[in-house]
Amino acid sequence: TTYTFGFPFNNSYFDTFAVPFPAAISNNALQVTPDSAGNFTLFNRSGRILFENPFTLWEKPDSAAPRVASFNTSFVVNIFRTNFSNVYGEGLAFVISPDLAVPPGSSGEYLGLTNSTTDGNPHNRILA
Repeated sequence: TTYTFGFPFNNSYFDTFAVPFPAAISNNALQVTPDSAGNFTLFNRSGRILFENPFTLWEKPDSAAPRVASFNTSFVVNIFRTNFSNVYGEGLAFVISPDLAVPPGSSGEYLGLTNSTTDGNPHNRILA
């Protein structure tokens, strides 16, 4: 199956993506964290927008003819940095995850993927 989507993003994409709060589809863009609009108090936030259709990344090796999924992606990212030297951002990650849940305490260095308890645990079943 082939999936294609792209800019501009609007409300019709709510059928394609899971957009849990605080993420949003707004101003023709996918906004992972709220649009700060000059608000420089946007600290310790994480958000995610996930493709909502499940897919098999790879089949079990004992399948009759195991296959591996292939995909390509590209992003245009707009990051606004304030003039204050003490305001930092941790980063952005592309993730393949078995579910839509954001782990509690996963902001900052954990990029919304894991937290201090689950980081490095192979049972996370994520690919980032």
